[in-house]
Amino acid sequence: MKSSKEERLILENLGLVKYLSNRFTQDYFEYEDIVSIGTIGLIKASKSFDEQKKIKFSTYAGTCIKNEISMYYRKTKKLENEVSMEEPIAKDCEGGELLLENVIADKKVNVVEEIQNREEAERALRIILNYLQGKERLALLYRMREMNQTEIAELLGISQSYMSRLEKKAKNEVRKAIQFGLHYDEVFSIEMEEYFWKVEFECKDSTLATHLQKIVPIPGLYGEVIYQNQRIIVKIPPDEIFLAFIGQIIQKIESYTTDN
Repeated sequence: MKSSKEERLILENLGLVKYLSNRFTQDYFEYEDIVSIGTIGLIKASKSFDEQKKIKFSTYAGTCIKNEISMYYRKTKKLENEVSMEEPIAKDCEGGELLLENVIADKKVNVVEEIQNREEAERALRIILNYLQGKERLALLYRMREMNQTEIAELLGISQSYMSRLEKKAKNEVRKAIQFGLHYDEVFSIEMEEYFWKVEFECKDSTLATHLQKIVPIPGLYGEVIYQNQRIIVKIPPDEIFLAFIGQIIQKIESYTTDN
């Protein structure tokens, strides 16, 4: 039986289900099915939402709704699941082609929502985190959060024109790594769960770990930093915009290493 609180959250956010369902289909009869599936995601969100987390319910519910609809499409095989390194890496919900460039640059694209092959999504993110280095990596991670080049350039202490060149080079490096299967050491591991993504890496310096746990996220971001068995575990909501918080973590590590 649902509590009065859960019922209120569901009733107040039914409009969100309809809005997101419109993004997946324009067919009236299929739309009704998608609304039903999306409502299941909303119900799950109302049961699992943690008020202690620094995230709005609508943001959390939106992710749950999109994930539920995406899983429905995968199960019913309505979306293509074949991936080629030289062809578009997936189909979007309207049957259009999804390119790697869309995933790492278009603020409207959600990795979980649009890439139907989870292994390929994880592979792309591992490359960004482990193959790219320095400001190239940070440029792409910050771009995930709808930040313009000027804002990111300010964060990185570089010019906007240099930021533009960095972003272009970083995209080319990611494409090359995928196409040719280039080797890289996996310093950062990533796990994509239904309700959160987990990024983990070794950290033997307890002072650095303390600094990382005190990071104040950029407005609109959220991340939980855990220090356990000389490893840092960062949990973020399952949406690519929160990868910018991982960018903050990495930038702090690089700054600390340089200063020490």
